[in-house]
Amino acid sequence: VDTPEVVDESVSATNSNSLDSFKKTQVEALETTFAHEETDMAVIMIKKIMEDGSYCRKCKDVQNKLEKDGLEDKIGYVGVADVSDPESEGARLAKHFGVVTAPFFLVRTLDEQESGTEWKVVRSYLQLQKTLEKRMVEKLEREQESK
Repeated sequence: VDTPEVVDESVSATNSNSLDSFKKTQVEALETTFAHEETDMAVIMIKKIMEDGSYCRKCKDVQNKLEKDGLEDKIGYVGVADVSDPESEGARLAKHFGVVTAPFFLVRTLDEQESGTEWKVVRSYLQLQKTLEKRMVEKLEREQESK
């Protein structure tokens, strides 16, 4: 998964409209990950890297499920919590959002993005999968109704 391009170059650490989570963690992805057009939902995935440099078992399992279920491209950004670096972006996000397990997801809808609402934590892949699939169906239904 590629790092998303910054759409609004005026977004910066000095932006008074910056999210509290960005101000406290300085993780740029919180300001530069935008809602996916098929789901109207922005998703950040945080994976844990072990001392040997490999992803944790659960992170590998979830990555395989994302690929199998065709949801991999709905993830706007993938960050890393490095167990040997408490200042890695994933470690800072985990601490800020009070998450102690990996992988985890940060999500917000297009409406929440536009109103500057904070990210929400999703701790389980199954919960993320159901949310994304529901949002895709709802968006398709809205588009069908407007035709």
